[in-house]
Amino acid sequence: MGTMDVWYAQTNVDEVTAWMNTAKSEKRLGKKEEKGAERQIAKARTRNSVRVFSKRTGEVGGQLRIVRDLPLIVPIEDLLLSAAEREETEKAVARLIRTYRRGRAHEHHPIEEFRYVHMARKVVGVGSVGTRCWIFLMEGRDLDDPLFLQAKEAQASVLERFVGKSEYRNHGQRVVAGST
Repeated sequence: MGTMDVWYAQTNVDEVTAWMNTAKSEKRLGKKEEKGAERQIAKARTRNSVRVFSKRTGEVGGQLRIVRDLPLIVPIEDLLLSAAEREETEKAVARLIRTYRRGRAHEHHPIEEFRYVHMARKVVGVGSVGTRCWIFLMEGRDLDDPLFLQAKEAQASVLERFVGKSEYRNHGQRVVAGST
C-alpha cells in the first residue's frame, strides 16, 4: 500500500458495508439511504492521490511539475519574476514543512515519508476567498506514491466569538489540531 493508504487504513469498505447491512436489518437504514451510501462508496473509490496526480501533474523540462489550470492553479514559476524569488519561496516552504514535521514529532506522521517536488498557488472555496493557499506536490517511495499537501492561511475560527480565543499560539496550530 502507498504511504497515505497505510495512514488512512482504519476502516475498510467491508466494515462500512457490514454496518450498513446491520442498520438495514434493524430498519435504521432505508433503501434510499442505502443507495446513497453505495453511490458515495463508489465515488470514494475513484478519489485518490494517484487520480489527482494524473490530472494535476505533468513533465516540464524533464521535471515533474504541477500543471497550470488557470485561474484555479498557478505554478510557482508563473507567479514569481526571478529564479532567486522562486528559490527563496521554495526554501520558505521547506522550512514550513520542517516546522510542521517538528510539530507532529510526538507521532510518526506520513509526511515524514515524502519529499517536496513542486508547488502552485490554488484558489479555494468561497469561505476562503482572500486567503493564501498553496498546494505542494510531494513524492513518496516512487511516482505511484504521490501526495498533494495543501497549505492554507488560517484565520480566526468563526466560532471564536462564541467559544472564546483558541488555546493555540496561532490559528494554523488550531487547524492542524482540529480544534475550534
